[in-house]
Amino acid sequence: MKFNKINICSKLDISLLNESIHTYKNTPDYSEENSFLIMNLDTMHSIKSETRRIKGNSTMFPDTTPMLSYNNIKVAYSPSLEYGDVIIK
Repeated sequence: MKFNKINICSKLDISLLNESIHTYKNTPDYSEENSFLIMNLDTMHSIKSETRRIKGNSTMFPDTTPMLSYNNIKVAYSPSLEYGDVIIK
């Protein structure tokens, strides 16, 4: 199975992540049941915080509960990934 790895670390680039997800959803590899975003927990927490900030819902103490999905793709966690790395599979 093919996967794409991107790094959004230099500046947490939510638009790059969203664009990559949109592109991936338009490929034959995408399956609603079998597709995942794989990242470490620090990246997940940063994505949640930045998404809230963009939407104007920022909180001083971000929610630390795990994200189950992002942009309608399930999220899986891997401690072996570096901060900012997201695998779209």
